[in-house]
Amino acid sequence: MEENNVTLIINEKQQEKEKDEFKKENFPIIKKEKSSKEKKREKRQKKEPVYRNKKERQEEVKNIIMQLSDFNLNPKYEPIKKLYMLFKEYINEDRRIKVNIPFPEINRRIKGLLAISKSEEVTIALINEKF
Repeated sequence: MEENNVTLIINEKQQEKEKDEFKKENFPIIKKEKSSKEKKREKRQKKEPVYRNKKERQEEVKNIIMQLSDFNLNPKYEPIKKLYMLFKEYINEDRRIKVNIPFPEINRRIKGLLAISKSEEVTIALINEKF
């Protein structure tokens, strides 16, 4: 009987050893692949918008004024005066401005966008229009 007890104890110890071998610590951690929905969710996180500072806005306006002067469009025209007022507001108040000014003297309309975000372009265009 004593011999059976000893073998039972030995068998129990071996079983405990085997159980210990299958614990989590003994195996490397395998991470589950992210599903496509989870990947999309990560991509959707919005980036912080980057804005133009005052000096950059002044440079944008300066470039537009130089192009206008190439076409001899200066503040002697009333629509150009209005555009200059919008330029001043754009530089000082730091806000996005949509430009839409009729220019009947040359049968055109001044359209454009004075954007503060660097991801958008600052544009001004003379669109042909009959008055």
